[in-house]
Amino acid sequence: MNNQVKLIIGAAVLIVVLGGGTLLYRNLTEKYQPDEQMETEGNGESNRAESERAEEVSEKELAPDFTAEDQNGNTVSLADFKGKPVVLNFWASWCGPCREEMPEFQTAYEKYGEEVQFVMLNLTNAMESKENAISFINESEYTFPVYFDLDQSGAAAYSITSIPTTYFIDHEGNAVSFVLGRTDLQTLEKRIEAIKAE
Repeated sequence: MNNQVKLIIGAAVLIVVLGGGTLLYRNLTEKYQPDEQMETEGNGESNRAESERAEEVSEKELAPDFTAEDQNGNTVSLADFKGKPVVLNFWASWCGPCREEMPEFQTAYEKYGEEVQFVMLNLTNAMESKENAISFINESEYTFPVYFDLDQSGAAAYSITSIPTTYFIDHEGNAVSFVLGRTDLQTLEKRIEAIKAE
């Protein structure tokens, strides 16, 4: 009789604990919202959760300046574009994810090119010649502005360790957000709209 009472009490306690745990789990799950800084897209092409990480800059900070060369050999600096929002993309023609996202940038450029300055910064070094990059752009019929980081000052200023990487800079020259890895059109549009609104 004593053992039966203990067994019944034990079962009741177990039911209460399991029930309380279930309620707590449901309550916390409903309140939890995934971090919007992590962009994912399950379109079957690839697992973007692994290849892309979008983040907001915690506090507005002036985007580091650097100099580059345009297709005509003219020297330009990022500061030249102050007063207009900037999309700064680091890429190379040998980089598979860079090539995959280029059509998305072309579409965004066609939509926002009058309102936003696109700086498609080619990491021109031993692995990438200016001629190869221009050839790739021309063959693909991309019309967005391409610049060449001949002395790696852009890559150094932004501590670029992997590409593609994209920064979104407001009209005052502040870095607002960035995406590490391949991005998509939805993310580009969302972040461009954000820097236009700054």
